[in-house]
Amino acid sequence: NSLTIENCVISNLTQNGILVNAATNVNITDTIVRRNGGNGISLQNGVTATITRAVVSGNGNSGIFLYGNTPSTSTADIADSTVDGNNYGIVALSTVSTAILKLSVRDSRIVRNSNYGLVAQSTTGAAASLTASNNMVSNNGFGLAASGAGAKVISTGNTVTGNTQAGFYNNSGVFVSAGNNTVYDNGPNVGTITVIATQ
Repeated sequence: NSLTIENCVISNLTQNGILVNAATNVNITDTIVRRNGGNGISLQNGVTATITRAVVSGNGNSGIFLYGNTPSTSTADIADSTVDGNNYGIVALSTVSTAILKLSVRDSRIVRNSNYGLVAQSTTGAAASLTASNNMVSNNGFGLAASGAGAKVISTGNTVTGNTQAGFYNNSGVFVSAGNNTVYDNGPNVGTITVIATQ
């Protein structure tokens, strides 16, 4: 009922580097996941994951993909990691109204991903939340994004620069900024960004 991966290199597979499709506990530490054909790390359907000091680089789809397509609550906490050069950086995507996703990313580098750097997306109104704090989010397509009703992004203390499409992007979701982010030299922000006071 659990999976632990430490001090490993997982690379050059034709599909996903790591796939967990179960309501189980996952710990990934000090591990490199690179140049796989699908997602670097794919987590879905009731998983509870902690990822620390990982390098997830050059994968064909998402670097880290938190996915909900069955009734479940999935959680991923990511810290002190580098996610770079993937098609998408870190994605939380719910496609079922009862698939709840909770994603947190802190103290990490999300850079040079072709599309979104960090995104919470809900296609059916399920809660898909992303809390991002003290990250470098640079030179992606979009920086931080909320997409779809049910998607929520909370951003605090991030440096968001050089993203070609938008630094902050909100399409029908909720995007909350603590007002202490550095957002500079991106494409124009899109959608409603609600700034709240830090406490």
